[in-house]
Amino acid sequence: MKNSIKFLIFIFFAGISLYAQDASSYFPAVSGYIWNYKITPLDSANNENQTIAYYRIDSFAVAQNYKGKSANVIVSKASLSPGTPFIPLPDSTFISLEGSDAYTYYKLFNIDSLINLLGSGTGLPNSLPTNETGEWVSYYRFAQAENVPYPILLVDTSIVFNNIPLKVNFEIQGIHLADQNIATEMGEINCKKFVNNNIVKVYLAVLPILVTSFTISDTVWIASNQWIVQDIMPSTKIDLSGIGFGTQFIPGSKKYLFLKFQQV
Repeated sequence: MKNSIKFLIFIFFAGISLYAQDASSYFPAVSGYIWNYKITPLDSANNENQTIAYYRIDSFAVAQNYKGKSANVIVSKASLSPGTPFIPLPDSTFISLEGSDAYTYYKLFNIDSLINLLGSGTGLPNSLPTNETGEWVSYYRFAQAENVPYPILLVDTSIVFNNIPLKVNFEIQGIHLADQNIATEMGEINCKKFVNNNIVKVYLAVLPILVTSFTISDTVWIASNQWIVQDIMPSTKIDLSGIGFGTQFIPGSKKYLFLKFQQV
């Protein structure tokens, strides 16, 4: 009898554990769900710049097939303040939930355009320029062992800048960290925590000489049935002296749920 009880207890907690690793349990079950975010840029010292903060509304629009997978489609619109009209953003986000993994349809940023922007002296846009094509990548792996890096994407490409042939290695590496409680407008929430490292290495094409190397890190907190409740990307220093542009910075950002204004 005691052994039977122990077996039932084991099955019960094993079931809870398996459910907790199911990626679909971290995404809203019904379309129409709304996320209200405040996004604050971070300067080169990672100080918040509230004067250029803005607001974004994400909406779980529909579930449909996209590029070979069953996907949840998120549409977004943004505004400089809660009291002004929200303008629809051009790109949608596609999330596919399979077993313990959450896939996203990822468009690689255009490194050639990025380097030109850094050298133009005009500063960076709010988002990195992207190529038109993309692919599904397993971004968040809820059953992954903690603190063990896992590969998400690896791309090798070539560009020519100022008549200099360059080879570019781009890698995304994910890490599942320990669960963490974070304070939000809705109170304290227990979250799954991930850090995604976007690693860029640029080499001279004719010689195996490293021109520059930098990592853009993005830490994300995901709550049960709510998806992303916080996302912090520190500013990133880039040494471009090897191609004549000195030191540049990609501004960081802090995104978190902000519920003090109404959906529009």
